[in-house]
Amino acid sequence: MASLSLPVASSRHRSRPASSARLLNAMFEQLPPDAKTPFVVTRTPGISQWGTVGTGPIESLHADHGLLYVVSGGGFYSVTSAAAATFRGAVGSSTEIDMASDTSNVVIVSPPLAWYWDGTSTFAQITDSDFTSRGAGNVRYQGLRFLFREPDTGRFFGSDLSSVTAYDALNFATAESSSDELVGLEIDHEEVFLPGARTCE
Repeated sequence: MASLSLPVASSRHRSRPASSARLLNAMFEQLPPDAKTPFVVTRTPGISQWGTVGTGPIESLHADHGLLYVVSGGGFYSVTSAAAATFRGAVGSSTEIDMASDTSNVVIVSPPLAWYWDGTSTFAQITDSDFTSRGAGNVRYQGLRFLFREPDTGRFFGSDLSSVTAYDALNFATAESSSDELVGLEIDHEEVFLPGARTCE
């Protein structure tokens, strides 16, 4: 009887004969040296469609408040665990959409504009005159403030304490050790991480 050679990798090649061995919903695990066989192939759950949100493409995802927040085809949706999606408002399509949330609000940035959803009935654009004429890039939440990266500059800024709609012209700062343009903004261990085009602070 001929032995059956099981695949131990899964990849596609332009040539079908070169990619005839494929693992589908399974994975290869190396066993200890003293095992009866050198490896075992175990099952993994298959992928199935959980739900459909908007018209697509999916441009951003954010989970908080027991919901999934999705920007799909330029529309902002809240999605329940049962995959029931509710359209909340239009934010426009972008490859750079970012979201952050506090205890009740979700802020959506589609550079250079930003909107907020209060979790109940209000979906609106942030229009405070001090929000900055350049608008916003990334958004994160820390220390009772929403923090934003100002696009095409080395500056970042924050909302007033415990507010999503109020901004002050003094709530701006610059990455000081290097003055290169900021390309992102992240929070880790309650510290603001500012990646620039050449340096990080």
